[in-house]
Amino acid sequence: MSSELEHCLPSDDELAVSQSINESVLQELKGIMGDDFPSLIETYLTSSLENIKNIGDAIKEKDAEALMCTAHAFKGSNANLGLEKLVLFSQSLEIMGRTGNVSKISEEVYQQMLVEYQKVTIEIKGYL
Repeated sequence: MSSELEHCLPSDDELAVSQSINESVLQELKGIMGDDFPSLIETYLTSSLENIKNIGDAIKEKDAEALMCTAHAFKGSNANLGLEKLVLFSQSLEIMGRTGNVSKISEEVYQQMLVEYQKVTIEIKGYL
């Protein structure tokens, strides 16, 4: 694996210190949004499914630009909710798209992101 590509991947240390869900971010959002907070979660769950599909499609089609754009959008949604590990995976895929490195490594990161996404969506539904 090239050192440039290794730089794209979240390190074991980053993953170890990152939380799946930063509870303080969600609690702050809940306090700000009040009764509208469940709507935010529902919107995230709906839009994230589309983002996940589009990221997978971009990787299959080796479409670096689509990967970069979709992963960037997904990264922002995850950051807004404090979904730290999903931010790391999204950021890695965004960089891979930006640098044109859409490869088997992209698929592996995508698969890791799917596992994390499934875990997070179960947890985040508890906020509804």
